[in-house]
Amino acid sequence: MNFGKLRTLARTFVTEAKKNTVADAELDTIINAGKTEVATRTMCLKKNTKFDSAVDTMEYDLTEELERFLTPDKSGLWYRTSTSTNYRQLIPKTISWLDENIPNWRDADSGDPTHYAIDGDKLIVHPATSSVITDAFWVYYAQDSEDMDENEDYPFGGVTEIARLKILHMAIVKYAEWMLSKAVHEGADAYRMKENEYEREIAKDEALLDRRKDISSYSDTKFSVGGVGSGF
Repeated sequence: MNFGKLRTLARTFVTEAKKNTVADAELDTIINAGKTEVATRTMCLKKNTKFDSAVDTMEYDLTEELERFLTPDKSGLWYRTSTSTNYRQLIPKTISWLDENIPNWRDADSGDPTHYAIDGDKLIVHPATSSVITDAFWVYYAQDSEDMDENEDYPFGGVTEIARLKILHMAIVKYAEWMLSKAVHEGADAYRMKENEYEREIAKDEALLDRRKDISSYSDTKFSVGGVGSGF
């Protein structure tokens, strides 16, 4: 479903959202906000990127280092030393945890990082890196897509539709319905009802997106008596 169809459905489902009530620019902003919300909630655009370390540097700008960063993925952040080609996973923590458990972390000598935290748009590593290492960090994260401008644009693939993400298009429409219900003053009850509809839709879509029948099928077969690979 491209941008043009998303625009049409949003106005169709909220009949009060006529152009003299909700301008095209406002509707476009709502739909693109929905696209980003859905991308964040479902982490549907997974990406991993390497970037260099810098001398005596504790903070790295996520916007500069990672293209359209939204949120870290489960695998998080990995690091390699200057003498190794192997990466090891750093331990994710919060600023509060560092303050409570490593009170002097801000003043610690540079070295090889063991922990990291994310504070707004800053990636903070502890201890600070002591040297320049090419591709020192390897980070796994969820990415946003570029905002849609033209009718032919797709929510997550630019001018190309990503087939596996078509199931998420209705969640964007439901988000738009939810936001438009407030814009056209439908009232608090309608606002909450459409919020609930959006939440149900995105929960359903996220479950579908995360399905891995290959893994579950393999596990069931491997550990079933007499199954292939069971050893019996």
